Amino acid sequence: MTVLPQLRAEVVAAVAAPRRRPRVPLVPVFAATAIAVTVAIVLLALPSEPAPDAPTPIAGTPPAGQLARYGVLRRAPTPADRAALRTLYAQMAPDEIPGLREDFVRAVGPGLILYSLPFALGNTAILTGGRDDPLCISATGGFGCWNADQLAAGNSLVTGDHRVGLVPDGVASVTLRFDDGRDISAPVRDNVFDMEVGTPRGYAPDVRGVTWRDAKGEFAGP
Repeated sequence: MTVLPQLRAEVVAAVAAPRRRPRVPLVPVFAATAIAVTVAIVLLALPSEPAPDAPTPIAGTPPAGQLARYGVLRRAPTPADRAALRTLYAQMAPDEIPGLREDFVRAVGPGLILYSLPFALGNTAILTGGRDDPLCISATGGFGCWNADQLAAGNSLVTGDHRVGLVPDGVASVTLRFDDGRDISAPVRDNVFDMEVGTPRGYAPDVRGVTWRDAKGEFAGP
């Protein structure tokens, strides 16, 4: 019989033939990889969160150095300060007080208003050399603005027959030496002194020297 040999040959051929493995579709794998890479790029591009203890800048706030140096800026606004803010807006043109830090306007004496600006324009830029973050005092006869170096040097404002200036914490009195030979002292209140100097020659004398003293009368600068 020839059936068995033929059947045996078919079985052997079937066993010897290589088996075809099912093909795994590659498109989903590539798609998943592309999605993962895209997500990673997006996450890297996102801004990192600030450190938990990092201070958050507040719009309209003076620089930290100003706040540390002048206690009058650190105290809470009073009703007199709010009235001074309204007066300032009534007296000054908008281009003279650009970006006015309203929460840091202070009434610092009769007819005197202290204010902080983020940058200097116009006359303020002329007074401060265009430096950012000037501090200014508005007085009855005008206004004066100073940059940090000018304040550290003890610069002051002439208004009528008065000299007005801003000094840092710890200064209790200011003595000015004028070019007519006089030395005049004035107390400090809210970081500001207002000194009556008179006009013996018909005009305000120039300042030749500045001395700051603390509450004990000891030298404190500048």
